[in-house]
Amino acid sequence: MEWLIMPSNSLRVTASKMGYMKDEAYIIGDECQAALEELLHNLQHEDTVSRSLRREIASSTLVECDLFPILNAAVNDASISYLVIQVLSNLTLPMAVIMPVKHQMTPQDWAKRRGVQHMESAIKSLCADAQITNILVNHIKNNIKKAGKVTMQKTNLGMILEIIAFIRNVLHADDIRPGSTNGDTIISNLLDAGFDDAVVDLLAMDEGAVWVPNLTQVLGLMFRSQKSSELLQLLNTESDNKADKEDNKSTLQSDGSDKKEATDKDEEGPKLPGVNGYEDDPVMEDKTYENKSQQNVPKIQVEPSSDEAGDNYRELDLSSEASDPKSVSSESGSVLSEGSSISPLCEALQNGAQVIASDNSSRSTTPTNDINDNSSTGSCSMGSGSSSCSSMGSGSTSSTIDGERAARELRDKLSQFALKFARKGLDRCILLCQVDLLKGLEDMCFLWVQNFFLPFADHPSVTYADIRHTVSSAVLSNLTYLACQSWQQFKMSMGKDRKKGQSNSKFKKLYLIMAVLRQILSQLRRYSEKTLSEEEQKWFLAATETLCCTTNLRQLYPMLIRLFEPRNETVQYLRELIHGNSELLQLFNNTHNKHIENGKEVMLQHFTDFVDNEVISTYNHLLSSFSQNTIAENEAVFTFFYHIVIDLDAVEQLFKLPIFNNFANIWEAESPPVSQESLDLMDYIMFKYTELAMENPEDGLDIAKDTAGSSRKKPQKGKKRKLVQVESDEGTSVKKSKVAILNKMLQTKEEIRGLYCVGSCTESSDDDFVIETDTTNNYTTKNIQECVEDLECRGYHSQILGLKSLLLEITYVKLNCPKTYPAEPIVWQYSADQKSIPLFAFTLKDKAVQSLKVFKILLQKMGLHQAIDSSHLFPSVPAFMTPEMTFALAKSLGPVDIATLKFDITEDMELLPDHLVYPGLTQYKGTDDNPLSEDDLFQPIAPLRPTHGLRAPGGMWMGLIKEANSKMSTLAKDN
Repeated sequence: MEWLIMPSNSLRVTASKMGYMKDEAYIIGDECQAALEELLHNLQHEDTVSRSLRREIASSTLVECDLFPILNAAVNDASISYLVIQVLSNLTLPMAVIMPVKHQMTPQDWAKRRGVQHMESAIKSLCADAQITNILVNHIKNNIKKAGKVTMQKTNLGMILEIIAFIRNVLHADDIRPGSTNGDTIISNLLDAGFDDAVVDLLAMDEGAVWVPNLTQVLGLMFRSQKSSELLQLLNTESDNKADKEDNKSTLQSDGSDKKEATDKDEEGPKLPGVNGYEDDPVMEDKTYENKSQQNVPKIQVEPSSDEAGDNYRELDLSSEASDPKSVSSESGSVLSEGSSISPLCEALQNGAQVIASDNSSRSTTPTNDINDNSSTGSCSMGSGSSSCSSMGSGSTSSTIDGERAARELRDKLSQFALKFARKGLDRCILLCQVDLLKGLEDMCFLWVQNFFLPFADHPSVTYADIRHTVSSAVLSNLTYLACQSWQQFKMSMGKDRKKGQSNSKFKKLYLIMAVLRQILSQLRRYSEKTLSEEEQKWFLAATETLCCTTNLRQLYPMLIRLFEPRNETVQYLRELIHGNSELLQLFNNTHNKHIENGKEVMLQHFTDFVDNEVISTYNHLLSSFSQNTIAENEAVFTFFYHIVIDLDAVEQLFKLPIFNNFANIWEAESPPVSQESLDLMDYIMFKYTELAMENPEDGLDIAKDTAGSSRKKPQKGKKRKLVQVESDEGTSVKKSKVAILNKMLQTKEEIRGLYCVGSCTESSDDDFVIETDTTNNYTTKNIQECVEDLECRGYHSQILGLKSLLLEITYVKLNCPKTYPAEPIVWQYSADQKSIPLFAFTLKDKAVQSLKVFKILLQKMGLHQAIDSSHLFPSVPAFMTPEMTFALAKSLGPVDIATLKFDITEDMELLPDHLVYPGLTQYKGTDDNPLSEDDLFQPIAPLRPTHGLRAPGGMWMGLIKEANSKMSTLAKDN
């Protein structure tokens, strides 16, 4: 008979086999190990619906009276300790995993769930004992010492994994009692036991990749109620205090030597030390100056509450204080509330699967002590004496002081741990994931850890060599690819068939990726302004070469900013975009002269292509919340305005009423977080607008009212609207204005040639462009060259060059040639994953040309995928295309500039045959009479082309079978 269906007293029998208490000491029984193995086996194979065994354990005293006493008693018995930790880790699995909340739950179901939840809370309270945390940390350290430099055994490896999983589950468990600080107590005890050193030692081992996912989750839970900016400020304050003390001591020593010389020269004779008070006593002097230095220590501000914090959070907060972005009804089309914070939490199952959950329990920012049961019964009535009231008041005050002191000590410990991890842990996490770096960066907890600990690189003790792998070009390339992919997935999940919460989770991932990108760019920009050693300078140039010589990341930021939707995306996400774009452009400005020659021209062309009214409106949207932004974020907006005013000489693009309204609010604010240079720029913009308004008041008013975000310019006063020839329904030519043409297009739903044209083949100004229509033109009969000429005549020459550059980049990536130049991150990663490479619409002109029928025909003639055909947002280059095909298509679009190619070609403008040879398997083997030489073994004679894993659709198999059968029947007849 199975153990699960035995009578209820079977659990008592199991407990009796484990051992018993004798004189406050637990005696482990002879059958303890067998009983624990049986209990663990049945827990792993219990009914996943009823969870009967787990509920039975929750209603018993097995945890308090047996499991934890065995853990204390079996300190020197690794096998029994391993089994106990496995059982406890299984019992503390997250409630969202073992007993998730479902629809239409009965009161009995809720009661069953609460029973298991109380058991997890009780286990968390028992783990708050310092002896338990010391045992867990000591087991980790002992297993590390046993391994040494030898490969760790499977048992020791599993024990470390179970301990980390148990700590993660305990920290994630909810405290049933309100105001409980068991989580903070456990964290403090872990750090006192040396858990920070154990984490660094675990990451330094070769097997570190095994427990990186669990460790990142533990770190997220330990720091979820903290902010990296406050911890860094605490570290900087401590370092400043130490520096002040050292300066004071040196000053005192110099003053003491001067006084000593003056005393020796005194004719009255030497004086005894200390006779003139403490002025001659160095000990007393040190104490005096120490007290003075402590008085000058700046006070650390208390972290704001959840109601007051709002958008002030810069880091992704895992605490429940920063609640998850709230889902809004699908009818409104909104996914995330604008002011909400992001708080994803990764929970790992025992078999390795990870579950993203949200911690919705309310926790105070400043931890408080546990509330005693007696405190709830005490009350101060009107008839009671004053002594009772005063005693209760003093007790609450002392508990509050103790809670604040404990919270302060915990922040001190966490700040030191964060600094140590930034120096020795960040790079190790990247190195341990280098085999599959893309998979590691896709983990949300891994991204959160990178985003939280990267700001600690600002500390003087952290050097560039400590984080050089974290800010390397490989990480930047993978994050750029993940940003593009995650943004596409998020936009596609916003469609009609989106699932509830799916777009929410995808947006969290996108936000984390952009936050990590911003942190990396900030660190690189900071190091570009510092003096590095020769070796560090070599690493730094290798990292910045990818940013300067490629365009994907510089093109990605303006596209995401332009397509920002306030209803579906948060302001925090917008802050990361605008601040990250500013850091990237500043970094490019600091380092472009070391990699490319025409850096200023590239920067000017970049602003010319990407500055439009939609981007300006998005920047102004962030400026509207200037009081909640940091100075760096507000300065990023004004730096962008500066480039428009000075570099592009287009100050009239900023003449918008919403921008003027934000300027007025900044002027009215008492102390806005804006620099004086930005205030001067605001004055200059208003001065230029005043000049325009004084010269022509009507034009100034019209420009200020033009806030619709359209990219077209207002016609100047006195100019007549040009008319064009169109064919009416009767076939006669009539003259119509542009408004009439637009109305006709909306009624007939037909595409008119040149409607989105920026330029025209006829000579006309930008203000008076002519819309040409040709209803008799049939694009399907045109070849590639004719389509290209048509598009160039419309003003899309730069888009044709962009398509040609993409095809040449794909050729370079797929060729077996020396990779001496950095490749575009998007092209490289899409090709490595054997995916079709999208043709992103980075600018408004890119979006306009992709909507033209002639461009769609051009893509069809070239064999490229349409966006509607592949169910994607943009057209794409098929993954099965070989380098020969992409290079031939690039040549068909126009002449190829050999000087800009990243690979060599022949004089006949053909690819080198050596570059078309791919490493593969040899097609034949040597024989006894003619064996292969050593050179033949390393140089395959007839290598095979790499396969792309193409498969025929299911509906094509019948056609293939029929064709094969017909060929076989034909051969049979011929024979």
